[in-house]
Order: sequence, then C-alpha cells, then structure tokens
Amino acid sequence: MIGLDDSISMFVGLDVHKNYLQAAVVDERGILLKEQRIPNDIREIEKFFADIDDAKIAIESSSAWYHIY
Repeated sequence: MIGLDDSISMFVGLDVHKNYLQAAVVDERGILLKEQRIPNDIREIEKFFADIDDAKIAIESSSAWYHIY
C-alpha cells in the first residue's frame, strides 16, 4: 500500500474536455469540498485553484491532458 503524505489534505480530480474542465475537490475523508465546470481559460483555472494551497491532482488521461498539465 502506498502511504499518503500527511500534509496533503485535499485531492483534485480533473475531467478534461475540449472547451472546459469538470473539477472536483475532496478532503482526505472523501467529502466533496468544491465542484465546478471551468472554461479552458488559464485565468478561470487559476481562479478555481486560488484557494487550494496544497493538493494531489489527478488529470484524466486523454488527448487534451497536456495543455492542462
């Protein structure tokens, strides 16, 4: 089993689409903290992440992942 970093308390999942991201943030217990559909615009993505200090992020493996990464 892989241990989790104790300092990480949030996890972000990004479902990548051509024109938007569907993003969800959960805490270490799996409780949904934030969910939003975000336009694929760097300013909008930065706004979404503005209040997230430290999190593990999972990005959907698709043809559009690199731009978001």
